Amino acid sequence: MKKEHLIVMIEKTFEKARKKNGGEYADNSYLSRMKTYVNQKITEKVIELGNEKYYNPKFWKGSWMDEYVEESIDRYHADELSATRIEGMIHAVHAFASAVKEFKTFGKGTKKVRVGLKGGVKQKEGQLNRLHEEGVIDSKDHVTSMKPKGDELERVKAAIPNTVRNYDSIIKALDSQSHTGGRIKAELRLRVGDIDYVNKTKKYKKDKHGFNRRVQIKDEFLDFYREMERGKPKGAPLYPFFDRQGKQMDDDSASRHAQEILKIAVDKAGVNYEKVIEKQNRDGSKREVTVEMRFTSHSNRRGFAQGEYDKTRYWKKSKIIEAIGEYLNLQGSNKEKIIARIDNERDRLNYRNIKYRKPKRDFTWEQLRMLYVALQLGHSRIDIGKRYVDTDEPIWKRKKKLKTE
Repeated sequence: MKKEHLIVMIEKTFEKARKKNGGEYADNSYLSRMKTYVNQKITEKVIELGNEKYYNPKFWKGSWMDEYVEESIDRYHADELSATRIEGMIHAVHAFASAVKEFKTFGKGTKKVRVGLKGGVKQKEGQLNRLHEEGVIDSKDHVTSMKPKGDELERVKAAIPNTVRNYDSIIKALDSQSHTGGRIKAELRLRVGDIDYVNKTKKYKKDKHGFNRRVQIKDEFLDFYREMERGKPKGAPLYPFFDRQGKQMDDDSASRHAQEILKIAVDKAGVNYEKVIEKQNRDGSKREVTVEMRFTSHSNRRGFAQGEYDKTRYWKKSKIIEAIGEYLNLQGSNKEKIIARIDNERDRLNYRNIKYRKPKRDFTWEQLRMLYVALQLGHSRIDIGKRYVDTDEPIWKRKKKLKTE
């Protein structure tokens, strides 16, 4: 098999998975990372073994991906790769293997693609656990997508020329994102009919894990969406994008176009800055590294998340639980699946208690705050929420400060 043919088949595999399952498969980064794996590791093995037949996934060995992970760990400690990038690569390769098994895109003879050790931190095995063992974990301070602290969004929007193609849709999609913290692609999937003005909700289709989810809209933003729907038929894009020939772009192409325009505007607006962060060496010691903090479409999600976190600062535990319940009740048939994921998160946090057969403890007040934020972003893991916000000091520290003031 030629490498070119393998790449085409990988694209077809992800396309089939995207159409049926959406979710992670709708993210083009999976396809990009799978191609990177082929260009780097599989090509290396083809050259080493002297036979192009090893481009055929039927002949791959799981140990190749295990080796690739170990090599990536070394590159992480050499400041060449981020933990998020490596983790994403592992997810992408395993997602490809699952899709090949489901859709049989490489023929009946390829029932299984060997991609190495499975498992996770909870099971204390697999490639993701190797990252955990080696300290390849980016803290919230390693996220180089900045969180807006002032007028960054307005400065970026002002830097976008009003003559640029799809100007109005780009500006409105960024505003829409700041209202409810959706991914930019999720905003571009919005159609007339996805806004429920009675219950004041917005429906994101095929979001994280392939779930459709609903989020609350503040009263002050409802007129914004009424204006976006005005004169458009049901099912029409809320933020339509057109190519140079005037043909309507699909959601993936629209997202790429919006990201390209945004990057140019960010550089023009001058909102990026450098920050010194601390990284962990392989031996456990620490070192300082300078990174560029960039305004990206993800920055709007971080700004939204910070606002959601801050508003819970004086909420009682019962009120946070009530707010989480209200979110779950909006999710329709996906409610039970999300509850199951929350239960898994509780088990993850109680790993030692479960291991030593001790009673499982419930979420703390602070953990509930982070869970609430994570759910608003379409996640269900507390550590994911921490990547988006600057957390408050522990209560005991705040009380101590009050006593000394």
